[in-house]
Amino acid sequence: VLKEQFLAIRKLLALENPDYKITYDIDGKPLLNPELIISISHSNEIAALVVSNKKIIGLDVQFKESKILNIQNKFLNKFEKLNIGRDPSIDILTMIWTSKESIYKAVGLKGISFSKNIKIDKVIEKDKTGKGYYINGTEKVKFDLKFYYLDEYIMCYASQNLES
Repeated sequence: VLKEQFLAIRKLLALENPDYKITYDIDGKPLLNPELIISISHSNEIAALVVSNKKIIGLDVQFKESKILNIQNKFLNKFEKLNIGRDPSIDILTMIWTSKESIYKAVGLKGISFSKNIKIDKVIEKDKTGKGYYINGTEKVKFDLKFYYLDEYIMCYASQNLES
């Protein structure tokens, strides 16, 4: 499946522009031609990508699975646990997970802790929106989150809020 996803991303790019070439920076973050930012994600049978020439962006897609209930304590911080309550749904947990993955990809640094460095301020299931932050010491970068539902998948697009 990974090879199929790899090829699907390259095919999508070739259809958009045959001159697009994916390269990787020193931390392994993909770039599209030197001037464009790209974020790539895949889960099971879905492959997705987003391209930007200005904003710092990240994308993640996840298949909704009950196993997220078992790992929530590894990626949620105390603030997020209070926000979502004692019995969060698989959808809410998947939204938070894809938010954190998207912000992680946007920041593009190794060693980021999902529970310590990435804080999801709010996720509004009804509006399919949210806010999140990358925090490291005094550095705080705000991200706008937009969610998309595709059958049994949840996709999150994170873009840096340049007004913060």
